[in-house]
Amino acid sequence: MSRARIVAPGDAVHHPAHYTVGRRFETIDVLEDWFPDNPWLWNAVKYLSRCGRKGDAVEDCQKAVFYIQRYARLLERRRGR
Repeated sequence: MSRARIVAPGDAVHHPAHYTVGRRFETIDVLEDWFPDNPWLWNAVKYLSRCGRKGDAVEDCQKAVFYIQRYARLLERRRGR
């Protein structure tokens, strides 16, 4: 991940603190590298990466599970073809 960089906090639009502070890599850089074409896993990992850092941690976990389950159902449907 050569694009990844440490970002100074303070830019709430482009580099929100809940994705950057105390992190070696910014979440969006990891997501673009790992899941460039998979919105379900992208969103699941996004919510896990901010869990406990923004809002309700339980809700973030539930959102991650939602996206993982949705992707699993898609894979099951594809397998059934």
